[in-house]
Amino acid sequence: MKHDTSYKNFRIRGESFQPTESSGWIPRFVLQAENPDADPAPVSHDRLDKVCVSQTEADAFAVQDAKNWLDDQRSIAPCPRP
Repeated sequence: MKHDTSYKNFRIRGESFQPTESSGWIPRFVLQAENPDADPAPVSHDRLDKVCVSQTEADAFAVQDAKNWLDDQRSIAPCPRP
C-alpha cells in the first residue's frame, strides 16, 4: 500500500513504475498542494536517468527527489518588479 508524505505544504507520493517485467523500476513522484487555494492538479516527474532494483527503492528515491526539488524551488527568489 502506498502512503503519502507531507512536506512543505505538499503531499508527495512515490508512483514508480516498471516499463517491462524484465526491466528495473523508474522513480516517479507525484506532488499535490495541501493548500485549498492552490492549483488542485497534481504534478508528476519521472527520473528516466535513474533505474532501481525494486519498487520500494525507487519510491524512496522519488520521495527524496521531490523533497530536494521543493527545497530548490523555495530557494529561488522571485524576479523584482520594475
